[in-house]
Amino acid sequence: MKAINKNMTFDEIFSTFEAKFEEIAECLSNYGLHCVGCPSSRFESIEQGLLAHGFDESQIEDVLDKLNKIIKQN
Repeated sequence: MKAINKNMTFDEIFSTFEAKFEEIAECLSNYGLHCVGCPSSRFESIEQGLLAHGFDESQIEDVLDKLNKIIKQN
């Protein structure tokens, strides 16, 4: 199974893991990120978006870990 990485755009994440759309959106929302519907989600990588919102590298890794746990759940 493909994993979410920091270079993927938000749109790519939502379309690749469409079955987990709601869980991914909720996870990001819990971090204060409302990426669904944001115009930047089409071209901005998750790393770029998180950095723009003040996240540091360790926080980005934490978000990626949580998102990858979500996509691996049945």
